[in-house]
Amino acid sequence: MDKAIGSGQEEYLSQVYADDAVPDSDSEMELGRFKLQPGARLRTEYTDYYDFATEFDTVGRIHVPYAAPGGSSIWPFILQRYAAALAETATQNPWDCAFCLNSLQMEEAMPYREIRAYLNARLGQSEEYTNEQIYTALRSILQEAEGKKERPGKRTDRPQGMLML
Repeated sequence: MDKAIGSGQEEYLSQVYADDAVPDSDSEMELGRFKLQPGARLRTEYTDYYDFATEFDTVGRIHVPYAAPGGSSIWPFILQRYAAALAETATQNPWDCAFCLNSLQMEEAMPYREIRAYLNARLGQSEEYTNEQIYTALRSILQEAEGKKERPGKRTDRPQGMLML
């Protein structure tokens, strides 16, 4: 809305409203998503890392841009929950260990470039990620570490070797 200048600062007035439209990036910012079922209560507490993606009756903060050095990033609490869950798996992957320790000690948002570097190194890619893609990639790594799912293209149920005829 309008800009007010005073005391050496700029102040912007805003209005919060709920709709199902995609925010206009020039003048709007998403603060959260939710689908509330009739008679249900909206919650903001999360039981574990996977609970951030609960579709109904939970405030979804995965898509919300969070202020971080160098630009917007993902909500720090998501990274802290990921790191805590991954640390419990006793992962031996050096990228995972370094990222976990860094995430757990940070008191503010982790810069996007650090998250991107971790995901690209860990997944062997060279990509740019949206917050949703960051969450999904981290979930995939966590599931792999928990033994629930393999990384795409990686099969361990067959013996490794070469068959020569």
